[in-house]
Amino acid sequence: MNSRACAPTGPVLLDVGTASVAHSVRLRAGDFLTAINGEALNSPDQVRQILEGSDGNVSVDVLRAGTAYRIEVE
Repeated sequence: MNSRACAPTGPVLLDVGTASVAHSVRLRAGDFLTAINGEALNSPDQVRQILEGSDGNVSVDVLRAGTAYRIEVE
């Protein structure tokens, strides 16, 4: 049985420039963004809305090559 937590769902990062903020917090092309601050993600617009409404401190859950990671961003 596959764990739903490790299923590749959510927006996927197609390109992460080496000079970008995303790269500096260890996000990489091919990462599936599964949640931000515990909120499941369905679209890039939702990612943008959550980030714009945050105080700058976020927890980003990603799925990379079948492994789930949580990245804390301050």
